[in-house]
This record gives sequence, structure tokens and C-alpha cells, in this order.
Amino acid sequence: MSASISIRPASAADHVRLAVSRGLGRVDWTADRNNSRLLAFYDETGAMREEDKVFFRLKGEALKEFAGED
Repeated sequence: MSASISIRPASAADHVRLAVSRGLGRVDWTADRNNSRLLAFYDETGAMREEDKVFFRLKGEALKEFAGED
């Protein structure tokens, strides 16, 4: 099972305003490399691509094991 959240442009702006109001210094987003529409949206926001970052995902048995529920 996979959970994902779809964010509309107005909703994304709301989240950014909330982050700024709480004194946060950045907002991070992830996208599939082949999702050209979402990548274009993020590019249009002025966000910079962090090519030197690596995205990790913990799922399935590894998730349970790390949680101590093996």
C-alpha cells in the first residue's frame, strides 16, 4: 500500500505561507523524474533542484524491522 498526497498550486502556496509563518527556512518537495508536469510546476515556483541529494524510502519488511516489529 502506498500513500500519496496531491497538492494543487493554491494548496502548495498555503503550505509555504505556513512554513514561513512558523519561521521555517525551507520547504522540500519530491517528484518522480518522469513526472514532467509536476517538475514544471516546481520549477515555476522558483524552487531549486537539489541534484546532489538522494531520496530514500523505507518500506515493507525493512520498515517493520527498523520499527522493531520483525
